[in-house]
Amino acid sequence: MDYARIYAEFIADRRAKEAGLDGYTERHHIVPRALGGDDAAANLVRLTAEDHIFAHLLLAKAYGGAMWFPLTIMLRPARQLGIKGRGRRAIRIAAIAKRGQSRRQTGIKRPGVSAALSGVAKSADH
Repeated sequence: MDYARIYAEFIADRRAKEAGLDGYTERHHIVPRALGGDDAAANLVRLTAEDHIFAHLLLAKAYGGAMWFPLTIMLRPARQLGIKGRGRRAIRIAAIAKRGQSRRQTGIKRPGVSAALSGVAKSADH
């Protein structure tokens, strides 16, 4: 299977849909920095968490080597729950964890979460 071609088509499709994205998104390097890519706007695309994980799965299958490491890190939440492999279920759980982490870091409150679990307020100096 030609994963490099599938990746290129996937990124082209997502670039066309990028303007319509709302909610949680992640910045993805189209040509990874490990493969010589840079931070130029032309090399970046916003993706949903699921699409970002899928993009890295395609990169790993297309180029192997160092491309497996980011995918392993992204799928860590699913593995911690005992879900093996790189299937849809693992991708979905990892994406849920990433969105949850983003909410926690940006201070969006969840109903029913006690103040003790919400973190410590920082002073203006921090």
